[in-house]
Amino acid sequence: MADGQSWYVNTCAACAHMNLSDRCPYDSSRAWCSERREYYPPTDRACSSRFKYDESKNSSSGCYLTTITCEILGYEDNCDTLQTLRLFRDEVLMQDEQYHDLLCEYDIVGPVIADSIRKSIKPTEISRFLFDTYIQPTKNCIQMGQFDLAVSIYTYMVEELKKLCGIKTRTYDDTIKPTGKGYVKGLGFQNQR
Repeated sequence: MADGQSWYVNTCAACAHMNLSDRCPYDSSRAWCSERREYYPPTDRACSSRFKYDESKNSSSGCYLTTITCEILGYEDNCDTLQTLRLFRDEVLMQDEQYHDLLCEYDIVGPVIADSIRKSIKPTEISRFLFDTYIQPTKNCIQMGQFDLAVSIYTYMVEELKKLCGIKTRTYDDTIKPTGKGYVKGLGFQNQR
């Protein structure tokens, strides 16, 4: 970019997970990263291209477990699987109050589990298992209009991954609004490893 803003595209400052207004009380040069759950310099190189902030795509970003699995397996960010699950989240789950707690919990645990998968010693094997066993069947159910079964399959996968990662969550009050995109930070999450 000729305008001098090229540094911004590949840095944490351009990431949807970087909250530039939430600064570290001990070092104001660091801002909160909800993906890493720590304060980082906004000028640090972004950890992954899938986290780049893109205003035109913001409404469909952040399906953490599915995104990290597809990314590891080499699928594009706009592949049919990701688009199907994101559309289902935005058009069905976000529109139905009965999924409020489920989405709030996912906002909190999704990034943590995705990070665990990324840092595991066998991310490709784990991703292939998750994709074949849970993600593809969830997508198939959505495409056949079996929404309850799709939610059950995906929820079961998240519950199993929470056990594997030693994550426990609690219920949420009505003031917390879900995004299904991991933007709730620090509420209702207890990492007990």
